[in-house]
Amino acid sequence: MRILKMQEKYLEVFLESLDKFGTLYGPVERRGVLTYDKVENLSEVELGGKHPMIPLKKLFHPKKFTMLHFNERGFYPDYSMIKRRVVLGVHPCEIHGLAKLDDIFLKEPVDPYYKGLRDSTAIIGFSCLPTENSICNATGTDIVKDGFDLFFVDLDEFYLVWVGSSLGHDMIYEREEFFEEDVKHEDIQKYVQWREKR
Repeated sequence: MRILKMQEKYLEVFLESLDKFGTLYGPVERRGVLTYDKVENLSEVELGGKHPMIPLKKLFHPKKFTMLHFNERGFYPDYSMIKRRVVLGVHPCEIHGLAKLDDIFLKEPVDPYYKGLRDSTAIIGFSCLPTENSICNATGTDIVKDGFDLFFVDLDEFYLVWVGSSLGHDMIYEREEFFEEDVKHEDIQKYVQWREKR
């Protein structure tokens, strides 16, 4: 897996450039509750800090949507809700949660709506520090190795960025001037210290 380094000052401009890959979603406050929703302005996105009360699942398994239309000649499915999306700020535990949903909805018989939403959505993960109420460490969901297109680990003045898919590579190439291939030993040491602190 490819690991890159990006200075913190480039983050917002890079994230803005991702709208080319789909409508941006992320953890934003709506009616006093942190939830995954469409991003109107990047300044409203909560990256790596608080945990959303409403889980990421709502973007992939909505409570209500139109599945099909029918008339006297028969019925036909409605896939109009499936559009390209980029979800920012996804925590490791949410990525693990998506893997569990995949185990259910992507096995035979495959749910075509869930599959369409998964296939059309890019996942941009962000590290977080567990809170006193978190069970991520105990359940092994505080670290991810796959299930994302890009994953950012915040090491204060810079990010280490894991590239997890070909789509992730395409996103990097959009603004490759922001990324450094040369990840130094001291950068890895800082990451190791960050892991130990968790």
